[in-house]
Order: sequence, then C-alpha cells, then structure tokens
Amino acid sequence: MLKSIETFHLWENQFKIYQIVGTYRIAGTGDRGYFLHRKSFSDPEACILWAWLELSDRREDPFPEAEWLPLCNDITRGELYRRWLILPHATDGYRWNAYHLPTHLQLTTTGRSHLHRQIDRLAALKTASRKSLSGVGA
Repeated sequence: MLKSIETFHLWENQFKIYQIVGTYRIAGTGDRGYFLHRKSFSDPEACILWAWLELSDRREDPFPEAEWLPLCNDITRGELYRRWLILPHATDGYRWNAYHLPTHLQLTTTGRSHLHRQIDRLAALKTASRKSLSGVGA
C-alpha cells in the first residue's frame, strides 16, 4: 500500500504527494474521481510549488486529461510491481488496472495475478527485443 507524505487542499479538491519509484508524484481527488499527475518531481517541495503555481487558476477543471492520468481507484489502495502502479477497480471487484508510471501505458484485466503475468510477459518481451537488437550489426 502506498502512503502519502504530504496532503493539501485547493478549492474543493484534495491533493497528496507520494514517493513512487524514487520520484515524487501528485495525486488528486475531486468530484470526477481520482487522478495522478503525469509529471514526476525530484522533491516534495517542487510538487507543492508546482501545485500552487499551476492549480490555483484552475477552479473549473483542475484535472485536464492531457496532464492528469485518471485512476480507477484511490492511489492508497495501490501497490507497485515492476514500476507499475496496480489498483483494484473502485466499482467492479473483478477488474484490476495497472499504470506504467514512466510511459503512462495502462492495462485492465480480471484478477491481480493475471495483471502480474501480463506485466512479466511485457518485461520478457522488452528484454528479448533488447537482446536481439544488440546483436544487429555486430
């Protein structure tokens, strides 16, 4: 389970800062659901500064999809697996979502163990393609 290191409110939205895979990320909760900002920060102070500078003007729509990744559930219910954030779906107990934090790729499937297997397969394919490319032109 992920634990926030800082919480603050802006308008009627709540924002939390999390340390995830060596960087800091901002998650937000509003009337439209849960969101994770696509940008990562080097320290928590940079998160807070960015939030106050960028979000103070956005009372109408603080979570535009170009900048915020919509999540299926509260980030505190998540776990990290191979740089993927894995969350159970908020309303469908059979579905699970995974978000690859560096690339923002998303997977949805039934069952957490099935998600782990899909992520393992993707990692194996990535490793195999790197090996085959390293042999090209040698």
